[in-house]
Amino acid sequence: AAWEWAVLLNKSKNKLPTFFKHRCKFTAKGLEQSTDEKVAIFKANNFSGQILLDLTGGLGVDDWAFSENFQKIITVEQSAELNEIAIYNFKHLNVQNIERITDSAENFLKNYKALSRKFHRGVARCLGLEHL
Repeated sequence: AAWEWAVLLNKSKNKLPTFFKHRCKFTAKGLEQSTDEKVAIFKANNFSGQILLDLTGGLGVDDWAFSENFQKIITVEQSAELNEIAIYNFKHLNVQNIERITDSAENFLKNYKALSRKFHRGVARCLGLEHL
């Protein structure tokens, strides 16, 4: 188990250097499936706005990168474990504009009208979801 953890730490150091530096948590599967930090930053530098809806949050690497360019990020992730890890990591990375919701993307969108009362009135227009 110690050897496996050492391998994961080495992978995280190369794939997610900022997360590694801030002693963030991750799972083997979450690390494997996460976006490389450099790729996430590249994507984030091409978009900005008020609100971003991420329907496949995972470990939250993309959300972290986009948090510099969006006022608010709403992330849906069906794994409660990944949501807990991401929230922990965001605190260590000093990111405060990301809200994580534990749900499937399909269920979230199906129930969007009920959930929309929780969010700002302009969210539906910003996301192009006013027809739901």
